[in-house]
Amino acid sequence: MKRHNVLSLIVAVACVVPTDSSTAFGQDVSQLKKAKDVSGLVRLLRDRDGKVRSSAAVAFSQVIREVDDEKKLSRFVLPLVDATLRDPYSTVREYAGRGLQHCLQNITDPSLLAAAVPPLVDALNATEVEKKRRKYCAVQLSRVIPQIKHESLLVQSMPALLSATLDDPNEDVREYAGRALKNALPIVRDKKVLHVGATTLAKTLQHKDTKRRQYAAVLLSWLVPKLREMDTLRAISDRVSAAAQRDRNDEVREYAGRAARNIKQELQNAVAKAVNDDVQ
Repeated sequence: MKRHNVLSLIVAVACVVPTDSSTAFGQDVSQLKKAKDVSGLVRLLRDRDGKVRSSAAVAFSQVIREVDDEKKLSRFVLPLVDATLRDPYSTVREYAGRGLQHCLQNITDPSLLAAAVPPLVDALNATEVEKKRRKYCAVQLSRVIPQIKHESLLVQSMPALLSATLDDPNEDVREYAGRALKNALPIVRDKKVLHVGATTLAKTLQHKDTKRRQYAAVLLSWLVPKLREMDTLRAISDRVSAAAQRDRNDEVREYAGRAARNIKQELQNAVAKAVNDDVQ
């Protein structure tokens, strides 16, 4: 009789207490999703259990679509960047990335967007970041950078964007990083950064890869009209002119030609000004 009572008690307890902790977490995710508690779902992205994080990321990517308040969305940017780039579970990275994309697309205040730029830029050149994640960073930067007007932030981003545009082994990363760089150039006025950018692009005009020469020529056609330092223009003049005249690719010749004409005009103007100043 006593043995029967003990067995009955064990069965009763087993019915009340879950044997799998993930079941309880699964219910938490379901309840948070039903309540549309996006903050609660974001907190679960830091859970130790990868399955919990995966479920939370999927639920978050669905619930966040109904949120359009910029300040509320901005609070999720950094934890989502972290989950997108660093979580070891591919499901977490993918769906956190979808949620991050929604946030970035619906935040228009540059000061709120600016927080996302440094970690995305840093990840472009991180050797441990896989190709798919580098592409994701480059795509998001190509969307965010056009809205950023803080020169100091863009100056800090330029070396990594330039490196990714010219040196990343993946063509998609190079393309989207190039788009981001192209949109950063009109804002940047730092002479040293512009000099490094111009000379690096000019050297790339001699690269064996046609696509990379094309990126360099297009970007130079945008950058050269901003250059006012004669030393920089003289430093790149020969390489740009050579590409404009002799490159095998039509697009390289066209855009290098535009840059070359601007360089020639600026140098002629400088000479004319010097002569005029001597006369006076």
